[in-house]
Amino acid sequence: MKDDKEKEELEKKKEEEEEKKQDEEDINQLLSDIVNGDKTEESLEEFISGLDKKIKKKNNNNTIAYIFGLLVHKNIFIHFLITLVLNFLLMFAMQGFFKLVIYDKFYMFALSILIFSVAEFIFKVLFIKFFLKIVLTTFGLIFIVLQLLYIELMYYFLPGYNFDSQTNLVIFILLFALFRYIITRVSHRYFARFKRGEKNGTI
Repeated sequence: MKDDKEKEELEKKKEEEEEKKQDEEDINQLLSDIVNGDKTEESLEEFISGLDKKIKKKNNNNTIAYIFGLLVHKNIFIHFLITLVLNFLLMFAMQGFFKLVIYDKFYMFALSILIFSVAEFIFKVLFIKFFLKIVLTTFGLIFIVLQLLYIELMYYFLPGYNFDSQTNLVIFILLFALFRYIITRVSHRYFARFKRGEKNGTI
């Protein structure tokens, strides 16, 4: 009886994994068609609507978000750890080069990065889970607006943390978003090639 139940659970898990893999392949094919111009007659709205069928499937949002570069890893907790480290390294480097942030003590700047990372993680998970269609329709630009709001809130929670002007704040966020996007996309391509090479036995 126990063996039958375990066997049934294994078969169910295998079916779910195969379905998830098929969904990912279908989404990649949709993206490939758009990039190659094979579906030029379709509008963006039609494309998003077609993709919405995939979004509504159980536990598929993380896969879609990962494919579109909204997550650096399909596991959201691993994603958080990676982005936390990346945020620290990138923001410290940017501050070293551009000196856009004003703070009284060094730990205040480090604390601001931690708060920013946690707030970004929470809202990103909520949007991916409940409003992924909106995120895809805006090409993820909604997250940049939210990042500006996170930093604005720092003024109220962190004394001695500021920017010379709103212009410097916008520049800081735009540069941060651009640099992080480039790093994550390059990483995605590298690991995708690594996996393909591993499967083909070339590594």
